[in-house]
Amino acid sequence: MPKEDFEGKMVIWPVFLDCNYPRSLGRRLSLDACVKSPSVQEIVKAARDLGLNPAFDEASYPRLWYEIRGRVIVDKKMGRQETLKAIASRIKSMRS
Repeated sequence: MPKEDFEGKMVIWPVFLDCNYPRSLGRRLSLDACVKSPSVQEIVKAARDLGLNPAFDEASYPRLWYEIRGRVIVDKKMGRQETLKAIASRIKSMRS
């Protein structure tokens, strides 16, 4: 995707929310805020529920180039941490 397509957007890789990965591999949330093995479909559904206009893109996270899990591109309506926490919280509530 061209750089202009990311204007006002943010990229969410599943590893950002995944409790199974350490921060050194890309996890962005604390262990109590993150989710165990979130799927891209769960992230898309949670982002849609939050009104973030998600779009799926087939790609692999650069630090984990051998795992092709995809990424989700959402509208940047809040800060990065706030968005990640809201999506993780929504996934937790969908699972329970």
